[in-house]
Amino acid sequence: MSTILIVDDMPIFREPIAATLRLFGYETISAASAPEALDLVQKRRPDLILLDIAMPQMDGITCLKLLRADPRMRDIPVIMLTALSERAMVERAAHVGVQGYLLKTNFSTEELTARIREHLGEGSRPVASADAPPSANPSASQSSPRAAPAMPAPGTSNVSPAATTPSPRPASTPAPTPGQTRVTPAPITIEEIRAKQQLRGIQPVLQHVIKLTQSSASSLQDIAAAVRLDQALSLRLLAGANSSAYGTGTGARNIPEAVKRLGMTSIRNLAIAILTIDHFDGVLPGGLVPQHFWEHSLATAFVAEDLASAIHRPDADQLFLAGLLHDIGRMVIDDLYPDVYRPLLDRCGVESSDLSAIERHALGFTHADVTRAVLEEWRLPRTTIEAAAGHDLIAPDRSQRGAAQVAATVVALANRIAHAVVLGNSGAPTLLSTARFVDALDIAPAVAAKIARGICDRVNDTELFYACSGSTHLREAFSRELASQVAKPPRIAVIARRDDDPVRLFCDQMGWSESERPTVAVVSAAASGDLKSGVAELASLEARLQRPLPLVVVRAFPAEAPLPDGLQARPHASVRLPVTYAEFIRTCTSLAESTEASAVAPRP
Repeated sequence: MSTILIVDDMPIFREPIAATLRLFGYETISAASAPEALDLVQKRRPDLILLDIAMPQMDGITCLKLLRADPRMRDIPVIMLTALSERAMVERAAHVGVQGYLLKTNFSTEELTARIREHLGEGSRPVASADAPPSANPSASQSSPRAAPAMPAPGTSNVSPAATTPSPRPASTPAPTPGQTRVTPAPITIEEIRAKQQLRGIQPVLQHVIKLTQSSASSLQDIAAAVRLDQALSLRLLAGANSSAYGTGTGARNIPEAVKRLGMTSIRNLAIAILTIDHFDGVLPGGLVPQHFWEHSLATAFVAEDLASAIHRPDADQLFLAGLLHDIGRMVIDDLYPDVYRPLLDRCGVESSDLSAIERHALGFTHADVTRAVLEEWRLPRTTIEAAAGHDLIAPDRSQRGAAQVAATVVALANRIAHAVVLGNSGAPTLLSTARFVDALDIAPAVAAKIARGICDRVNDTELFYACSGSTHLREAFSRELASQVAKPPRIAVIARRDDDPVRLFCDQMGWSESERPTVAVVSAAASGDLKSGVAELASLEARLQRPLPLVVVRAFPAEAPLPDGLQARPHASVRLPVTYAEFIRTCTSLAESTEASAVAPRP
């Protein structure tokens, strides 16, 4: 009989868990504090520990560190009990060595015992594959932690996307020259992908809920009755209804209240989110990291919803769903054909090229085409399908003001803003221009910037809910992983005319914006006129600092206007949007470091 130690300072959580586990044949011991738990571990050595994070005297992280430091106790599996507000502590636990997480108030008996059996080796949950339908249990998918790669050193020539490559990959194949015959690594067609997707099972209850929400004859009572058929789905919808993503105030206490609080369309969106996240969790050997993928998708969804509200569109919920699913085609290709997709992701990083262009050249279609095919199979509304599939819009056409064109522009801008604020990574961590899309929607730049800056907390809250609802190992937020790989972060004085400038948003999010002691200046120009005004502002900044700065010019327009003569002598570089995070970071850090090195070099 396995012994489980339950550590929580609140009896209201500790005692029901202990009673439940005893019913399932486990021996339980309990501790009301971390010091008491450490003493019990020495005396009884449990087979597994359920450890609360937030406790008086000593928190769970400190307790976990002490356990891992003792050779006699370091191998005991530990599952952390956490609340939604404790994401930062959960991330710290990941570095110390924790086996999993459970939201204290939002897990089922089935989920708890399944996690315990998994870590005790009493039976593991199957991992979904491309040829077999996933388990009917929404929490039954499994993914393993993946190590993030190191940021390439400044000045290196072969740069892959930072934090995009979770496992070793073979060397990239050279990019084909223009006009070269397209070589497809495997005979892939949209029809073949569509057929394979039809073989992938969809959890019956989820499928039924989605159908009900699409029917005008369905009532909220019908939805509640359907949700009750699946305990795990019920708990996840209830937790979603009580998360910050769906409002504030008195929370939902049961499924009917959750259904009423969410409403028909939000239930459908949340159900589809659960479906898609579970559908692909842990089956991405081509290189996409599920958590980072959904971090980006959730950010795009929230931004699209906020943008739709800003321009008074009545279908903000549809655009939320389009944002959530806009890159699903990438996951499908990576899931079904990882050996084909891996070199394309590598090539995007090496060339700093547009991934869609690489996909079109290598495959004859893009992930947006696959997104359209998959969403058609799921019978989603046409507006949602076209807005999601149109997210790769290169430039908006202001002469086309139909509802479908505006919807695609909203999702395209949302995708670009999510990239700018470094929320997640769906395969191409790239800075993209935003100005023409903001102007096409007649949104003030300040409004777009406010939406961008306000999205992080909502994404973190929702992402933690999904991570703790399954067995996914919670990684750090992508922006923090990216920042941790830069040995000496640059201090960047960003000069840009617009509040919504993507370079400004990126540097702010990374914590690198600095106007008092900058090591490098970046002039970001959305149009040719911005360059002249930016140079004038740079001169004013340097006069105040009483020293020149190395300069990076970021252009979002094609013309290569030369720098004024006075700037040519200083260390400088020029990049053009779109540009990968890795190339932009390498350019800034190498200029800053070379300037600092020359400043301290001994004079002859």
